[in-house]
Amino acid sequence: MKIRPASRNDLPGLERLLRESFASSYAHFMPGAYIQQWRLGDEPARILNRELNNTALAVINDGPAGFISCKTGTVSELWVSPHMKRRGVGTALLHWAEERAREEGYDHLTLNCYERNTAALAFFRSQGYAITSRHPSRRIPGGPMMVCTLSKPFDGSGGRRRA
Repeated sequence: MKIRPASRNDLPGLERLLRESFASSYAHFMPGAYIQQWRLGDEPARILNRELNNTALAVINDGPAGFISCKTGTVSELWVSPHMKRRGVGTALLHWAEERAREEGYDHLTLNCYERNTAALAFFRSQGYAITSRHPSRRIPGGPMMVCTLSKPFDGSGGRRRA
């Protein structure tokens, strides 16, 4: 596996991966209207265009296996191809983001995860992340749905950015 910065040339493969991963990861707990909106809408393209400059791509056998978007000590996107789950892709991408946050002077990494996404929550907890807060997401048709904020301090400081 190789992790590298994503580029404009990667966008078609990233969009396919995002659509497949979204359907695979969210179909069991998201309202059907939200899943349908994603399938038919341009949300994946909007996300990727917004996050591209802060995105790293995991590549296996010349194909996208997953990607992560991270800036200012916060992960905004982490997606792994349904065919590549449980192969270390998510762990490698999360470690890449942690190292990037350290290099940028942060002493923790923060991310959000839907409370009903129990597989993702278990994964993040296994990587040393702890829930620091919960809040409702009102962007979901049929919502609100609770979102957990998780954080992982790097040096025992409680998660504050070093000055």
